[in-house]
Amino acid sequence: MSPAELVLQPNPAQNAFTLNFPQQIGPAYLHLLDMAGRRMVFPYKVVPGERVDISALPSGLYTVRLVMDGRTISRLVVVR
Repeated sequence: MSPAELVLQPNPAQNAFTLNFPQQIGPAYLHLLDMAGRRMVFPYKVVPGERVDISALPSGLYTVRLVMDGRTISRLVVVR
């Protein structure tokens, strides 16, 4: 998967965002970190088109990391 194939929307987000990426062989795992590098959710398995609930997060800038087949792709998301 190339970095351009990971789409996170909407961004900025309020209560949730959706991850879109090609279906691949093997699982994909989501990591969500604040700007200090603290893990905000425990890494978990996601599928293309999955809605990620962020309603419990305070407003701010976060890093979304998707790990698949040993590769990591990151995006920034603004939570309002």
